[in-house]
This record gives sequence, structure tokens and C-alpha cells, in this order.
Amino acid sequence: MLRLFKRISHRSLFNTIESLEIHGSPNDKAEFEIYKNKVKENITEFDNIVIKKLKYLNRHHENTMKHNVMVAHDVKYISEKIGLPKDEVHDLFIAALLHDIGKIDIIALILDLTKEDEEMIFEMKKKDSPNKFRFVKKKGNLLELITVENFLKYMPMIDKGFNSEKVLLFIKERKIPLNWTLRNYLSHHQQRTKEILTELKVDPKVVEYAAHHHPEYFSEDLMLDWRCYIVSTADKFNALIQSEGVRKYATKKNRIKALDIIIGCLEKEIKYVES
Repeated sequence: MLRLFKRISHRSLFNTIESLEIHGSPNDKAEFEIYKNKVKENITEFDNIVIKKLKYLNRHHENTMKHNVMVAHDVKYISEKIGLPKDEVHDLFIAALLHDIGKIDIIALILDLTKEDEEMIFEMKKKDSPNKFRFVKKKGNLLELITVENFLKYMPMIDKGFNSEKVLLFIKERKIPLNWTLRNYLSHHQQRTKEILTELKVDPKVVEYAAHHHPEYFSEDLMLDWRCYIVSTADKFNALIQSEGVRKYATKKNRIKALDIIIGCLEKEIKYVES
């Protein structure tokens, strides 16, 4: 009876995991089914408060939860292939599964912004203040030019169903400065991941791996454990390929073949030293 209750209570989260597929050989697909069951087993072993956070993330933005599961898959695959010990593979796998939990503090609409949306908001901002944009030519860095306030001001013109008052309340509750650029706002999720996982008393090593998946946001003076770069590599790989349709700019590539190429590069660059 208790087991049935657990299954029902996790149903929505587990349905999200079950919906994932990968492109690859029949053997790759069979292995992925085993992997999905492994993910569910690990989730049931988490502290109830951690599970509650994952469920909230799944409700808040299902695609981010899917992304976490896929990054965890690739981190596990890479870590095993380069010969890391089982305990390190497990720590990295758990870190990847939790790495974007800080996105519960980011408006789902911003997580779903398309390049077209960004360009429209930018053009409206530029039209209102032409002098400020006379010398702006970095079309590839729109997130660094659009503020949260701009988003609230111009998004209703793009999406008539946009409820700016509700979003403003969400932002105020999370104490997000309106003058932050969208890049600042998005990058802040990494710090929130660290705060949330620390509050939940997750293993500090797992927190370190999870909270440094964007090392480019930190000073070069910060000495990171090199294993953080495995999570970072898998995270960026997923953002680019995401061949399972989680991202709108998905590319239908063979995930396992692509991972093997990455591993080949990593093996040349990373020298594993046993501590």
C-alpha cells in the first residue's frame, strides 16, 4: 500500500522522465530505458524535501526537468567511459540531476524566450531610446542588453495573454532587481542552485559540482574541481544538441555517437589523478 502511494505521489515527475527518448541504435535505446528506471530509483531515495523541490521544478518548467535528466545521462555516460570511480560517477550523476534546480526562481516565459522574442523586445527598446543604441552592434548578446523591466514592458506587445502584474509579483517575491539584464537574471540560477542544495543539506561535493556548471560566470582565479567541467560540458552539449526535442532548436543527431566524440576530446585534455 505504501509503495502504491509513493508511485502515485511521484506520478507527474515520473511521467516526465518516461516521456524522454533518445536517438541511437536499438541497444542505445534499450540502455536508455534502463537508465530512466535508475533515475526514478535514485529520486525515491532522495530526502522528501529534495523530491518536493524536484516536483516543483517539474510543475514550474517541465522542460528544465527533462534537461536535468538528459544532462545526468550524459554526465554518467562520460564519467564511466573515462574511468572515474563509481562513487565519483554517482556524485556527478546526482549533481547533474539537480544542477538547474535554481531555475524555480526564473519565470518560465523567460526560459522559453525565442531569439525572435528577444529581437522584438530589443527593437522596441531601441525604438524608445535610439541614442542609447547608436553604436550597439552585438546582435548576438541581446540578453545582455534587455533588462527584466524591458521584458515586463514589452512582452505584452508580443504576447497578448501575458500577465505582467502576476509576473511582477513573482519577481518581487524573489527580490529580483528590475534593472538586471536577462543575462544577469538567468545566470543567477546557479547561485540559487547552490543556496537551495545547501539549505537541503545535500552532500557538499555534489553541491560544488551542481553549482559550478557555468564556470564562465566566475572569476578565473576561482579554483574549481576539474570534475565540475564534466557537468559543464554535458550541460552545454544538451543546450546545443538536445536531440530529444526538449529545446525548440533541437538537432536530430545520434546522441551516443556525439558523446563518444566529446569523450575522445576529454581524454586528451583531462589527466585523471587518483587522490
